[in-house]
Amino acid sequence: MIYFGIECIDSDPAKISSKVHRRDGEVWEDDAVALIVDTFNDNNNAYMFTVNSLGTQQDERWADNGRTRDVKWDVKWLSAGMVTNVGWTAEVAIPFEVIKFNRDTREWGFNVIRYIPRNLEKSHWIKNLTEWFRISEFGAITGLDLREVSGKKYTLIPYIQSQLEKGAKSTGDTGGDIRINLSSNMGLDATINPDFATIEGDVEQVNLTRFELSYPEKRPFFMEGAENYSTRIKQFYSRRIGEIPWGLKLNGKISNWKLNMLVTQSDPSTANPRINPGEDALYTVFRINREIKNASNIGIIGANRNYSGDNKGSVGAVSTLFFTKRFGMTSQVIKSYGDSTSGTWTYFLRPSYDSKTGHFHVRYTHVGEHVRENMNDIGFIRDDDRREVDSNIKKQFWINRSGFEDISATINYNQYWSQEAVLR
Repeated sequence: MIYFGIECIDSDPAKISSKVHRRDGEVWEDDAVALIVDTFNDNNNAYMFTVNSLGTQQDERWADNGRTRDVKWDVKWLSAGMVTNVGWTAEVAIPFEVIKFNRDTREWGFNVIRYIPRNLEKSHWIKNLTEWFRISEFGAITGLDLREVSGKKYTLIPYIQSQLEKGAKSTGDTGGDIRINLSSNMGLDATINPDFATIEGDVEQVNLTRFELSYPEKRPFFMEGAENYSTRIKQFYSRRIGEIPWGLKLNGKISNWKLNMLVTQSDPSTANPRINPGEDALYTVFRINREIKNASNIGIIGANRNYSGDNKGSVGAVSTLFFTKRFGMTSQVIKSYGDSTSGTWTYFLRPSYDSKTGHFHVRYTHVGEHVRENMNDIGFIRDDDRREVDSNIKKQFWINRSGFEDISATINYNQYWSQEAVLR
């Protein structure tokens, strides 16, 4: 494990907030500290471990220089907290087996955030960040020697389930998950007949619109590496996949290349009751990313469903580019395929400017007339046949006198049309 000791001095310990007991709750609404570690020292990817004064935990995975955050990611790590007469303290221990890292690097990117809610305060160890999540501007833990770090080569989680009922034939089931650490920077996950019945149910939502609702993924097999498929135009939406007899997944990095792949099988009717039960479909998803200078990256994402010999899905290019410290652009260009052969392209371009006290972006999005029917057996397109312009400008003025801390002004503009220029 790697260990952290935290001491938070407070002039009024009686006012320290210690309310959140639930894991992955709003820990930052208490007095808390977040530890953010870039374990590849690549200025692109990081883990965030947050602990409050009770020792309550919250964890996340970040990608794309902090622009993409997966708050649903969960692993086992240790923490404890205690309020003292001079403030509060905490201890954190993170097993090396639950994170991926470069064994040869002697530095990890690092930042710490301390939350003091009664002052509405969020303080950073590395100050003056362009954006609070900008990994490329973090400090560092130096002098590491990870060459001899050891951890579990594999983790096996089997289960056996049986059902006995008077007057009926008894039934049983078996299955399990295995996680293999091929190296410190690459992992292989496999599952056979996983038991998803123990997963927390969805919170009911009421939909008064014509648009489909999106539900969060909670099944452990699909959550590892999920942040890598979390793009603005969602080519992979794992909730399209229902009960699975097996699944295989690869996640990790080799040098400046980031590799993610998932293959599984499922009967589509188990995720969509409007489909009659039939044969299983084969689902294949991948992302290959190349990190380049200035904490930028470019990549390819593919998502395909093969059902009854027919393929539907998409393949596309995605990028997060930083031309300067403050000026960057995100983009995605996708070709969908399936039943329709026209109106199958979708893309967006979003240049932006960010400073410590300001933000500006303008985004143009194009979604062809038949993109949704091609992609939505494995992706999530809420609305197609669309051309959209979106822009936002925000400025923050620090006052810090006469009872005012700051004043923020923002304006947003959004308008969209069909491909035939009908205002929608």
